[in-house]
Amino acid sequence: GTSTRLFFVPLERICKSSWGVLGRTVPSGLVRFPAAASLPVNGRYLPNPPPGMSRDSGSLAPRAANQEGENALKKLCETDWSEEDGSNVESLVGQVAEHAAARGLTESQLSRVVVVALGRQLRPTLRCTLIKRALIPRRSVPEALVVAVMSRFCLRDEELSVRRQVLAWLLAVFHCIGNHTGGSNAAAATGRQQPQRLDRVRGLYGVFFQFLEYDDLRPSLCHMLFLLTQRTNVKPFRVRKLVELQRRVGVEPALTCLLVTYQLYLPALVSVQVSATLRARAFRQPDARLYELVCRVQQRENPDVGTGRLVHA
Repeated sequence: GTSTRLFFVPLERICKSSWGVLGRTVPSGLVRFPAAASLPVNGRYLPNPPPGMSRDSGSLAPRAANQEGENALKKLCETDWSEEDGSNVESLVGQVAEHAAARGLTESQLSRVVVVALGRQLRPTLRCTLIKRALIPRRSVPEALVVAVMSRFCLRDEELSVRRQVLAWLLAVFHCIGNHTGGSNAAAATGRQQPQRLDRVRGLYGVFFQFLEYDDLRPSLCHMLFLLTQRTNVKPFRVRKLVELQRRVGVEPALTCLLVTYQLYLPALVSVQVSATLRARAFRQPDARLYELVCRVQQRENPDVGTGRLVHA
C-alpha cells in the first residue's frame, strides 16, 4: 500500500517564522495554528495581545485614548465656564463624546456630566450636544439621576430645545434605568427577566403629564407616559384632559394611542378606535441615532445582557 511520510518541523523554527506562515496549514499530522495565534512583542511571541494593546503596532493606543477621554471629562466637569472664555469647550465636548461612544459612562460620570449639560454655563447648542452624544450609560442609569434631570427640566426658563433633547435621551435610555436585572445571577439561573420597578420614575408621572400642552414635546411625552402607565395612573380627570386635548389639537398618533392605553383600564370613560397604521406611527424613538448608540454600547459592555431582553414597561 501507499505509505504516508510525515515531515516534522521543529517548534522553534515555527515560532521564528513570519506572521503569515503561522496562519497557514502545517503538514498533515502536525498541530494547526490559528490565523492570529501569536503576536511579536519585543522579539517574543505571545498567545494573545495584552488588554489595551494594539495588535498591529503593539502600542497602548486604546488605553491612551481612554485616559485622554477621562482627562477631558474631568476638565469639562471641574472648570467654571462662567469665568472662562470657552474657546476650547467644544473640543472637550467632542473628546468626552468620543469617550462615551467608545465605552459609555459610569453612573458617577453620568451624574457629573448632567450637572454641566443642564447647567447654565454653556450655550444651549453645546448642552444639547452633551445630552445627545455624551450621556451614554455603560451599564445603568440611576433613578435618582432621572429625578435630578427632571427637576432641571421643569425650570420655567429652560430652553425648549434642551427639554426636547432631554426627553429624547430619557426614551433612548429607558431600558437602562434602574438595575440591570437581566444580568443578575438569579435571572441567569432561572432564565427569567425581572420587570423594572421604576418606583421613583413612576412618581414623576404627573410631571410628564402637565407638560402635554407643549406641542413640540407632546409626542415624546405621550411615549414616556405610555411606558409608565399603570392602573393607578389612570384617573378620570386625566382621561377628560386627554379627550379635551385631542378635541382641540386634532388626531395625533401618540396622543390617540395614549388614550387607547387609558381605555384598557377605564373603557367606560374612553371610546377610541385606532388603525394599525396609526398605531405603528405612534411611538418611535425621537432620536434613532442616539438610541442605536446606547444599544451598541450596552451590548458591547454587557454581552450577557441583551438590550432587547429588558422589559420596557
